[in-house]
Amino acid sequence: GSYTTGVTGQQLEKVLPSAVTRGPQVSFKDGEIVTTINDLKTINNDRLITELIGAVQQLSTDIKKCKA
Repeated sequence: GSYTTGVTGQQLEKVLPSAVTRGPQVSFKDGEIVTTINDLKTINNDRLITELIGAVQQLSTDIKKCKA
């Protein structure tokens, strides 16, 4: 089968809260079952990507210093 990885808003909020937005209550209906999520957390991908690029740049700099 296929394998995917990811992160939830709840996980990301612990390490990068500025990349997480808290939304309103959301309800989903699947047949007769209604699921309600209070305080839905969504990820701001632009903010996350910016931080990841910065981290890669810093790691690259650190590696170059170690090799010197």
